[in-house]
Amino acid sequence: MVASRPIRDAGVVLVTETKPMTETLRQAIERCPAVADKVSVRTPKGRMPHIIVYNVPVGKYATRDKEERWIRRLRKGNTLPEGDISVRFRRKAKNGTEDWILALAPEVFKGISKQGRLNHGFSSLRYREFLEPTRCFKCQRFGHMKSQCPDIAGPDYCTKCTGRHAPKDCKAKRPTCRNCAEYNSKTGARTPTRHTVRDQTCGTYLRVRDHLVLMTQYGPDTK
Repeated sequence: MVASRPIRDAGVVLVTETKPMTETLRQAIERCPAVADKVSVRTPKGRMPHIIVYNVPVGKYATRDKEERWIRRLRKGNTLPEGDISVRFRRKAKNGTEDWILALAPEVFKGISKQGRLNHGFSSLRYREFLEPTRCFKCQRFGHMKSQCPDIAGPDYCTKCTGRHAPKDCKAKRPTCRNCAEYNSKTGARTPTRHTVRDQTCGTYLRVRDHLVLMTQYGPDTK
């Protein structure tokens, strides 16, 4: 299993490395007498394509009405087809700007420019597809946020090693990725572990990112 995260109604999402692994896990759960009559297993809905739009001015589009106006201008300036465009969240950026993460209907994603820039009024905004796995800042695992972490007791885990302490207090001479170390322990694999959990060459990070691609509904004749 690559990642997990809790969801509403006492549910949990389990992320496997491949589709055959998903089916094996499903069969194991459904055939287990201890849990078969207590849980149900289903495949989650696909993920909409996401993009990150860089350097949107902070405060200029703070309200919901202004946010919708921003989206209408984006749609008009790029002659985008009908279909849902929504702001999922914003991230603080440099020089009084924010980076906006948008979810797009497949037909809208297919219609945007592939040149890495989007027209917006008299300006042009840089963007790229957003495929960054969610990582919990408490347990450092992928698939959920800190507010959803099931491991609520005790201190946070370190980003540099497998211990439970702040990174600034870490005494480890070399980094050890908690996620890759656990993956090796569970599977017998030999994934490199000499990196932090933040490293974007991390084997676990790359597996989860690849799963995001598989779960994304791009629509026909796209990707």
